[in-house]
Amino acid sequence: LSNEEIIRSAELLAVDPETGKEGLTLAAILLFGIFTSLFIFNRIKFDAELKASTVTVWIPMEDENSEQQFLSRLEKFNEDYPHIIVEVKCIPVNEYDDAIDTAAKDDKLPTLFVSTNANKGVLNETVELDDVFKVAEKDDLFLMKDYNKYFPDKNQVPTGLDIAIIYENKKIDVFTDNNELDDFISEKTKYYVSGVDSYNEIQTNMGGKYSISIDFDKQKIPTCFVECWSVSDDGTHDEQAAGKRIISYLLGENSQDIRYVQNANGIPLNKTVFSEYTDVNYELEILKDQMDNLFVDKEDLFDILIL
Repeated sequence: LSNEEIIRSAELLAVDPETGKEGLTLAAILLFGIFTSLFIFNRIKFDAELKASTVTVWIPMEDENSEQQFLSRLEKFNEDYPHIIVEVKCIPVNEYDDAIDTAAKDDKLPTLFVSTNANKGVLNETVELDDVFKVAEKDDLFLMKDYNKYFPDKNQVPTGLDIAIIYENKKIDVFTDNNELDDFISEKTKYYVSGVDSYNEIQTNMGGKYSISIDFDKQKIPTCFVECWSVSDDGTHDEQAAGKRIISYLLGENSQDIRYVQNANGIPLNKTVFSEYTDVNYELEILKDQMDNLFVDKEDLFDILIL
């Protein structure tokens, strides 16, 4: 249920007889004050329990800037928790999945790692991540109200999204079945369907020639999660707690801005940063009215299902 549905079902809305306007009752205000206080208490309690530890982090090396970009995303965390040491290891993308698979079999997984493409054997060696949402509010993040539906084992948390876009070359009328970026850029086909990961390259190579739309079934905009994180069960309680807290920072505004606005690695999960994202990428403002219609295939969370 949404917040509004909860309020209505509990009869916490009332109509002012003089103005005819609807508003919250005193009971509702007090109730939400309690919920807010409880959330803040849980955050303070979780933070207070973070003890000195060393957290090992593995990330796939997408390019030569991968490590520096990740360290930039952690600057606020490092300022707030100087007693927690974070050791980052970058692994070439084409070796990464095999590396975490081998580490899981040898009980040598790092504390925190990108698990987007991890197999079941790897994920069996991870812990539940409920604590992340003690300090990161689900209401501030797209699709996370349904977190348990998408991640019933609760051992992965995504930081971003990708959404299917229809790119159209306005200058040609060549229709083919090929859905290849190179063919589209070289003007061999009129349409190309992909995620926002292709947006910058198309913008650079086809300025003034293309348009974009999301003209799918309006109730089902094909979407997938990007950059999922997990915490290994190999570490100590303190290491695991620190790993979970890092994930919450990766969902925060500073980290989301660096990853998704400044470096164009997808769409931020954070709703506040999403507004900045569409301001910068103004052609993608068409997404603003469709964020309630996102459809993620539960059987394939990390690939866009073109309906």
